[in-house]
Amino acid sequence: MEQVTGALKDVNLGMSKKRAALKWKIPRSSLQHYIKTGSDGDCRPGPPSILTNTEESLLAEWLIQLCRRGIPVAKTNLLDSVQCIMKSDGRVNPFPGGRPGRGWSDAFLRRNPLVVERNAESISRGRGALTEGCIRGWFSDAQKFFSENKCE
Repeated sequence: MEQVTGALKDVNLGMSKKRAALKWKIPRSSLQHYIKTGSDGDCRPGPPSILTNTEESLLAEWLIQLCRRGIPVAKTNLLDSVQCIMKSDGRVNPFPGGRPGRGWSDAFLRRNPLVVERNAESISRGRGALTEGCIRGWFSDAQKFFSENKCE
């Protein structure tokens, strides 16, 4: 979107729309639209997202950390977590039944390409040897993660 911002600055400084569009390699009609609507090119079409960008990135990071620890998260668990976030904050919940659906989860995966949906494999005997120390370590790591990101 640097191109749109640069083109808008040039037009505001007196350059013609056609010349600014050619210079910044964007369609002139798009530049005219940005000028007409007064947007800066950073907005996206459609309704605003339910979670903030920070919340979504923290959620994605949490999912990645769980997977690194060998704890796969099913899509239903992700949707349950988002539903709990919405209930605890007391926000207006636009989801039917108060729970996000397939469309939201698909869009979440598109917005966070590091999070990938996979089917968990069955665990071998060696990997399944879960000790109390592993579980306590996971909880201490989770607590540390949430306190570092001010999400207590």
